[in-house]
This record gives sequence, structure tokens and C-alpha cells, in this order.
Amino acid sequence: MKKSVFIEDLSWPEFAGAMALDDVIILPVGSTEEHGPQSPLGTDFFIADALARAIGEKAGALVAPAIPIGNAQGLLDFPGTISIDPAVLTDLVFEVCENFVRHGAGRFFFVNGHGGNNAALRHAAMALYEQYGVFVVSSEWWQLMPKISEYKAHDHGGKFETSMMMAIDESIVDLTKADTKQIEKLTDNITFDYGFFYRGAAVSLNLPASEFAPRGNFGAPSEEARREIGEGMFAVYTDYCAGIIQEIRRIPGGV
Repeated sequence: MKKSVFIEDLSWPEFAGAMALDDVIILPVGSTEEHGPQSPLGTDFFIADALARAIGEKAGALVAPAIPIGNAQGLLDFPGTISIDPAVLTDLVFEVCENFVRHGAGRFFFVNGHGGNNAALRHAAMALYEQYGVFVVSSEWWQLMPKISEYKAHDHGGKFETSMMMAIDESIVDLTKADTKQIEKLTDNITFDYGFFYRGAAVSLNLPASEFAPRGNFGAPSEEARREIGEGMFAVYTDYCAGIIQEIRRIPGGV
């Protein structure tokens, strides 16, 4: 019988044996937050977990249980959203990985399902290298898609993210409720297109999402989501990341 790559399925001797052969661990990190009226609050961690599991099976690397809560402060106006401080998330990710380092891990691959986690994951990654010398790659599927595929992922709870969720579990997405509404301009000269822009350059504004996207989703319209789009993105991304893991195994060093 084929051994599972999912850490929660293993006994401690099985985990120790796997670590003796390979020092890579994949850690999915998501969020519990609104994704429009058509998608579940768990979208980000459902996607991160499913991607991580598929990558782990393709690369033969162990996969840790997903962290389901992240920094979603800008979405707290929407009921059901949970947010933790970035510093708390940094400490949580660091301590989870620190335990794995103690038992032989020397390389990590973070599958991040939520953009609000980026800074915390970078800080955790640097702390892990500075304290233990371990290597970390952190990856966000929506950022990679336009670079490695035909899919121009450009939304929150919109066409592409909803499609990815449908590929994972279509039964918990209700496209009949899809309703993407967003502002086009904040002022005469500040426009909105999955972010604010002034004279062609991105502008960072601390507005909660409810101020510019009252239904909670924005970017490419969720009404255009299709399972087939999600399946295509899922395959491209997991193949690509499995390749990255093969490469980081070749980096000299690690614990």
C-alpha cells in the first residue's frame, strides 16, 4: 500500500522515517474570510490545502495540516471573516516550522492561499533561515498564473478564484448567487481595478473592501467562473510547484 504524504495520516515512526529520507515539508496557509455571496468563507484555506496535497503527491513531499486563519483585516466588515494580527501569524508559522525543524525538516514550501498573509510568511521565512539555516519558498497561485499560463487570475472571489474553488468542491459554490459589484473610480483621477491606480501607478489605500466592493468580490466577475477554468489552473500550478520542490532539494545545505 502506498504511504500517505499527509503528516496527519502518519504515525510518529512513519513520520521519522520519511524525514530521514527527505527534509522537505509543504505547509498550506489560508484564511477564513468572505469571498462574495457565492463562495464559502473557507475558500482560501480549502484551495491552499487542496493545492498543497496535490503538490505533495506529485513531488513525493510531506504535507502539513493547513493553517486556516490569516490576516484578513480589510474584510472584517463581512460577517464570518476571521483575522489575526500579522505578528501572530508570523509567530504561528515560525513555531509550527520550528517543531518540524527539530525533527529533521530543512526545507519548506509554503502554499499561501491569501494575499494578506504575504508579509507574515516572509518574516517567518527570514526568521527560520536566520535561526536555523532552513530554506523556504513561498508561493501564491494567483500571482503565478499570469506568468506561467493563459489564465490571467485577477480577482478576489471573482472568476478565477471561484473557478479554482469549483474545481476543488463545486458543491459548496452557488453560482446563482454570483453578483460582482465594484466601484470604477474613487475620484476623477483615482481608478479601481483590483487595486487603486493614479496616473497608471498602483496606490496603496487603507480602505476596507466593503467601501469599494459591497458584495465582497472584485476583479474579474464571479459570474464568469467555470469549473473547467479551475481545473486547468490547478493542474498548471501543481505541476509547476512540484518542479520547484525538485529544484530546492538540489540546493546544498539545509538542516
